[in-house]
Amino acid sequence: MVRPYGYPLQRKARLQREWLHLEIQRYRRQLEEAREAEEAGAELSQRLQAQQGKGTPLPQELHARLEAHLGAALPKIVIHTDDEADALAEELQAEAFTSGNAIFFRKGAYDPYSEAGQKLLAHEAAHVLQQRQGLAKAGIDSDRSLEEQARQAEQPFIPRPVRWLELAGGLTIRLPAEEEGWLDEGSAIGLRGEYRAIPQRIARAYRQGLSATAVAEAIRKAEAAVHMPLLEAVLTFLGRAEGLKNHLLQAYRGGETAQATATPAQPAVQRQATSANRPPLRDLEPNFTFDAFLEQIATNLAYSNLPDLENQIRDSVDERGLEAPRRGSNPAELLKVFGFTSDRVIYGRWGLQARAFLPDPKRKTPYNQRAILAFRGTEGMYPAVTTLEAKLDTAIGDMTAEGAGYPQYQQNQELIARNLEFVARKSQGGKAVLTGHSLGGALAQITAAKHPNLTDQVVTFMAPAIRTADAKTVDQYNRVHKDDPIEARHYRVEGDLVPLAGEKLLTGKLYTFERRVRKDSNQPWRTGGLWGAVIDTHLTHPLAHLIDQQGATNPYQQAIDQHGAHDPYLNSSETAEVNIKWSGAYDLSKDKDPRLNLSQPHLATAPQKYYWAAVDVYYDRIAYTTLLEAIEAIAKRHDQYPAFRKAALEFIGSTDRLPLSKDALLLAQQIQIKDFEESIFFYIKSRFAKMKEEGVKIGQDVKYDIADELLRIWCSWHPGKKVTR
Repeated sequence: MVRPYGYPLQRKARLQREWLHLEIQRYRRQLEEAREAEEAGAELSQRLQAQQGKGTPLPQELHARLEAHLGAALPKIVIHTDDEADALAEELQAEAFTSGNAIFFRKGAYDPYSEAGQKLLAHEAAHVLQQRQGLAKAGIDSDRSLEEQARQAEQPFIPRPVRWLELAGGLTIRLPAEEEGWLDEGSAIGLRGEYRAIPQRIARAYRQGLSATAVAEAIRKAEAAVHMPLLEAVLTFLGRAEGLKNHLLQAYRGGETAQATATPAQPAVQRQATSANRPPLRDLEPNFTFDAFLEQIATNLAYSNLPDLENQIRDSVDERGLEAPRRGSNPAELLKVFGFTSDRVIYGRWGLQARAFLPDPKRKTPYNQRAILAFRGTEGMYPAVTTLEAKLDTAIGDMTAEGAGYPQYQQNQELIARNLEFVARKSQGGKAVLTGHSLGGALAQITAAKHPNLTDQVVTFMAPAIRTADAKTVDQYNRVHKDDPIEARHYRVEGDLVPLAGEKLLTGKLYTFERRVRKDSNQPWRTGGLWGAVIDTHLTHPLAHLIDQQGATNPYQQAIDQHGAHDPYLNSSETAEVNIKWSGAYDLSKDKDPRLNLSQPHLATAPQKYYWAAVDVYYDRIAYTTLLEAIEAIAKRHDQYPAFRKAALEFIGSTDRLPLSKDALLLAQQIQIKDFEESIFFYIKSRFAKMKEEGVKIGQDVKYDIADELLRIWCSWHPGKKVTR
C-alpha cells in the first residue's frame, strides 16, 4: 500500500479535526439533555412525590458509620432500587440522585459491599445532609462547591472496628471485628499492613526465645484467623537460620521431639550442618535437567518476538537491530543440543503471546519426546515500564479481579485450543508440556485445567496461583487417570511477590529458593535491598544458577550453563556475586502451600488501584482489538494465506464502524467499566455506553496497523501450515 508524502502529519491533523468534532457534539448533547431535564422538572416532582412512603431504610449499622464519616447527624435515609427508581435515574442520566432523605439508584448501582458502591453511597449521603442543612435543593444541584463536598465524602470510611487475638504470650494481632465489611479500601490497606507484619512478629518472637512448638501453634492460630498460609513468610523472615527453620518445620508438621529455642551462638553452626546434609536439588528432582531447559524457554525464549530462534546466536540482532538474546544467551545452540525447533510466535488479543517448541525429527534426545507450548509472562510492570505490552499485561493480564491470566485466556481460548491441539499432535502420546514464567505460568495452569486430556506436564516459574475450582478440575482428572496423570512442578524464589497472588497452584511439587547477593567476598550476603528482593528475584534463573554453582553433570546441563540466560545482575557492576540455593521442597498433595496469600477479598486492592490503567488500555486498544477479532474470524475460514489476505483487505477497506463483540463486553464487565461517568454536575453516559449504542469507530491508523499484521494473524491461527504467496 502506497502512502502519500507527509502521511503522519495529515493523519494527525485529520484525527484532531475528528476529535474536535466529537467533543463539540458531546457538549451539545449535554446541553440538550440539561434543557430537557429542566423542562421535565414538573413531571419529575410529581413522580418523586408518588414515591413517598416507599423504599427501604438504610441498615442501621451503615447509617451510623455514615454519620461518623460525615461528622453530622443524618435523617432516616430511604433507599429506592425498584423499577421506578431506575427509570427516574435513567431519565436524569445519573447513577444515583437524592430527593430529601431518599436516594434513588439505577439498577445494580446500590452495592454497599463494593468500593465503588460505598463511594457512591457516601456521595449521595453527603447530598442528603446538604439538603437537610438547607444548602442544596432536591434532585440535581449545579452548585460546584456542594458537589466538591460530596466528592470529598467519597473518600474511604473510617476503618472498621477491630479485635485482638493472642497467638502466644505477649504476641497479639489485630483482626476485623466482623466477617463482612461494609467499608472501604482504607480499612483493607490498614489491615493488609497488619497482616504482613504477622509473620515478621512471629519470627522475631521465635528468635527472642519462644519455643518452636509455641511458634508453630501461633502460626496455625494466625492462619485460621486470617484464612491464608503464613509458614513460608515466617521462614523467609528467619533468613539463613537453618536450625531454627528446621525445628519450626518439624513442629509445624507435628514431628518435633524436642523443644528448640533460639540461642545467640547456634544459628551459624546449625546453618552449616544443615547445608552440608542437604542433597543437591538435581538429585532430589529427576526432571531437574529438563526443567532447567524449560526455565530457559519460559523465562527467556518465550519473551522473544523474533520469528526464527534457530538462527539467533549470542550477540545477534534482527534485521532492524532491535532485539538481541536476553542476558547473553545463545538460543540457537541451546535448542540444537536439546533437539527442539521453535515454531512461529502466536499472537492473540489483549497482549497474549505464546510459542511452540517442537521436537526436531533429525535429532533424538532424552528430552524431546514431548512438544512444548510456552506462554509469555508480563513484559515489564506498568507504570514502571510504559510499553504497550507492559500496559496490556499489567492492566489486563495481571491486575483484574478475575485473577492473573484469566482475562487473556478467556479472550483467546479458541486460539489457545487450536495451537495446543497442534502441539499435542507433535508429541509422543498426543499430550504437550505447558510452561510459563510469571503471568505465563498462570496461563499454562489455566490451559491445563481447561484441556487436561491434551496436557502431559505443567512446569511454572515464579507464577501466581489460579482459581481453586480449576486446580481441583485437574485433581479430579488425575484421580480418574491414575496411570497417566498430569504432572505439575513449580519453582519460585523467596521474596518474589507475584507467586503470592491467586488461590491454588496445580497439585504437584513445589521448590523454593533463596537468592542473596554481595559486591565482594569480604561483605555479607544480602537480599539486594527492596528492589533486589522484589524485582530481581522475579527475573532470576534459579536452576541455571544452581548448575553454575554446583557444576554440570551431563552435556545438557553444560549447554544450559554455556548457552543459557542467567541472573540479570550476575555480572553487573553493582553485584559481583549472586548466590542461589534451594530452601524448600513440598508435595502439594500433602503439604500446604507455604505462601502468604494476598488474594483474599479484604486485601484485593490491586484491581482498584489499576482501574484507570485498565480503562485507559481498554479505550486505547478497543478499536484495534475489535477489528482484529473480525479479521481473526476471516483467518479461521481461510486455509490459504493469499485468499485470506484478499478477503481481509476487502473487509478492512469497507469497514468504518463495528459493534462491540461479546468478548469485548465481557472484558469491560471484568474491569468494571460502567455505562455512566461522573461529570461536574451529574452522571453522564460513558464512552463505553456510546460504543454499545453506536459501535466502535475504526480509524485509518488502526486499519493500517491491522493490514501490516495480516501474516502473523493468519500464522497464529494456522500453526504448522506453510505460507504460500
